[in-house]
Amino acid sequence: MLNVISCPACGRQLQLPDEALSRHVQCPGCRASFPARRPSPSLPDNAPILRLIVEDEVNGPPIQGLPPPPRPLAPVLLEASVAANADRTDAGLARCPACTARYTTHDQRCPACGTLLPEQRAGPPWDGDHAPLRRDCEPHRGPLLLTLGRCSIGLSVPGMLGVAFLPFLLAALLAVGGGLATHLLAAQDLELMRRREMDPDGERSTITGQSCGSVGLVLGLIGVALVIFFRLPLLLADLR
Repeated sequence: MLNVISCPACGRQLQLPDEALSRHVQCPGCRASFPARRPSPSLPDNAPILRLIVEDEVNGPPIQGLPPPPRPLAPVLLEASVAANADRTDAGLARCPACTARYTTHDQRCPACGTLLPEQRAGPPWDGDHAPLRRDCEPHRGPLLLTLGRCSIGLSVPGMLGVAFLPFLLAALLAVGGGLATHLLAAQDLELMRRREMDPDGERSTITGQSCGSVGLVLGLIGVALVIFFRLPLLLADLR
């Protein structure tokens, strides 16, 4: 293939084969010697010269006839908002009334504390574990039961001396009666508190009174048993 090149000295058009390119040739007209190079394609005078610009820096020589590549996309913050209420309920979630832990609507019990959830609780809302008190609930008898239990213990101590002095047997009998009554009344009140039909504020004093009544009942029975096994045979022997 022949290539047409121009002499840089006289401007004469020369035809050279591909093998002669990149070699020094001599013009036959002016005898000037120059390296033969492949001619570059000519562009119109009004052709725009475009430059490849990336991040505001020129990375190479201008590229003619090609549009610049698009700039890389950068994230832009359109809107920023903060939730006004940090304790708001998320979609499909709710808070446990006992420990305020999150649970889904499909849970039967709280995954944190195991409390039966309000959605799964059967019966009226005032019968739950953490439901508010009913307006018609009875007042507790914690101080009364605690006093009766302590009196039962106080009477059972001299009642155990009935084996030595027979009138003390009356104290043992009173201790047995008071302790038994205190135990039964306390058990009834605790059941009402469990069903939220009685004020649960007296639960601790009721349990303490029940324990004191049980101790007085046991000590009173011991005093009565001592009188029966040791004092009563002596009395029967004296009567004979």
